[in-house]
Amino acid sequence: MTFRNILIALDDGPVAAHAANVGSELARSLGADVALVNVTDPRLAVVPEGGIAPGDMIALAEQESRRLLASFRTRLSSPAPILEFVEVGEPAETIVKVAKD
Repeated sequence: MTFRNILIALDDGPVAAHAANVGSELARSLGADVALVNVTDPRLAVVPEGGIAPGDMIALAEQESRRLLASFRTRLSSPAPILEFVEVGEPAETIVKVAKD
């Protein structure tokens, strides 16, 4: 079995940083492409007392996702282009969907 693509799901935690390093090394050793994904769970974007509309919270979360993925892309310094996916949805389901797509 050979892998052509390695999808690495990321958040801002230490386990994700380790997964990014391992996934990147795996891709390098297999000659595979790397794709990064970060998923915003819309259920967490509701802050009734915060005064910020859910849509605005999701937009802010997407901006933060882009910054997070850009940071990992720079850190991984892959010679090949790295695909990035910023998604909104239930994280487990969304990660599986991105992997299938």
